[in-house]
Amino acid sequence: MAFPRSRRVRQFYLSMLFLITGRAVQAASGIDPDIRREVSRLPEDCTLKLTVWPKGPGFTLRKTEAGTLRLLPPQETSDADMHMEIQAPALGFTLFTFRESSAAAASKGRITASGELALACSLVRILNRTEIYLLPRRIALRAVKRYESPPKKHRRRLHVLFRTLIFKPPGGSP
Repeated sequence: MAFPRSRRVRQFYLSMLFLITGRAVQAASGIDPDIRREVSRLPEDCTLKLTVWPKGPGFTLRKTEAGTLRLLPPQETSDADMHMEIQAPALGFTLFTFRESSAAAASKGRITASGELALACSLVRILNRTEIYLLPRRIALRAVKRYESPPKKHRRRLHVLFRTLIFKPPGGSP
């Protein structure tokens, strides 16, 4: 897939990808036991942020009392405990069209993180597990460092996709 030349098209495409990914992470955090275990290791009221530099789209997730992640509206994004930033829109496009894994992008210096390294690693593991639910196996193999098919994958995939589309918060209230 070629990179769109129009700045508005790029911005819109990345915005939609970040919105879908943020919603899917929120949904998967209420369904998948491995993601729940990863979220349980995060500090209380922890905020994780992933954006594209400069002033690009992104999403912010906060750990809830229920032990899940909640996608915050853009106007509520404040200082995050950990902020990962993709260095350019073209790199974000490469990463979110799943031509390159997040581990490969980080090793090439295309993603920077400010905050605790353990939180950045947790976010990457959560994103990888979520991508396994969102993507067909052939694409997910390129997108994640280590592909492990979760038990009951197809049923959980349907739950994640359904909750992503209707944006049902895992804790109950929006």
